[in-house]
Amino acid sequence: MQTLPKQVHIVDLVLSEVLPSWVALRPHQLDIAIRLTDAGMPTLAVGALDAESGLLGELPPRKGVRYLAEGGGPLTAMPRLPANWPGELMVRATASETFSRRHLDGSLAAVLDHLAGTIDTINQAGFKVRGRVAGAFGCPYEGDLSPLAVAAVAGELYAMGCDSVVLSDLTGHLTPDRVRRVFEAVDRRVPVKKLAVRWMDSYGLGIANLLASLQCGVTTVETATGGVLPNPWLPGCAGTLASEDVVYLLDGMEVRTGVDLGRLAETGRLLAGITGLPTRSHVAQALRSVGI
Repeated sequence: MQTLPKQVHIVDLVLSEVLPSWVALRPHQLDIAIRLTDAGMPTLAVGALDAESGLLGELPPRKGVRYLAEGGGPLTAMPRLPANWPGELMVRATASETFSRRHLDGSLAAVLDHLAGTIDTINQAGFKVRGRVAGAFGCPYEGDLSPLAVAAVAGELYAMGCDSVVLSDLTGHLTPDRVRRVFEAVDRRVPVKKLAVRWMDSYGLGIANLLASLQCGVTTVETATGGVLPNPWLPGCAGTLASEDVVYLLDGMEVRTGVDLGRLAETGRLLAGITGLPTRSHVAQALRSVGI
């Protein structure tokens, strides 16, 4: 059996995107954030949602906890943050020309050219930058993308000064053998320890693809408590892989996360109650059925 990492760092995205029930969630964002960090979640993404709600400014410094916020790009401005803010800033790119023009407001080349200045500005301000390659495992418009094209964009972001690069799934349709091919290509441009992944569970392959990426050497994964972040490209299907499912898998394989599954599942139930969104976490559903 291929070797797994001894420890995996989880980044929870559940507060970073506009949920369908965002209005109901808004008064509870800070409480959910505190509950997640109390459960041991090491990093919370607090991006687009907090620009209006003020969550960024409300988050208290907590020992060992990091935050991830939108760092600016063609469609967003870099947030104003205190010099000692404990987090990283994220920028977005893609290897799909169609996706870039439709969702990042410019051609692939133009977006990368803009990001070069953005990344330099963030680094000059003293913050680390995390680059995201949207559609790294398939594009809703162009289908499967060349692993070499994905590797080229990831390599550009890393060369520009990104401290890490997220390979972000949009469609959830790749199988583990094809996932490995993407990592084989990207590993030639970016050290695998500097890579992170975000998996969609729309085809029920999220856990399988997560395991494949961990076997390739990845040690950072983005998830969402309750699996409540939907897949906008496949309405009605599961979206971002549930945090509870990831923690359960890693606990069972003796891979450390530092996250308490019971407290995490409790927070997921609270989140589902607030938003009215059903949990997509298989583990949360199973725990509830046995009264845990």
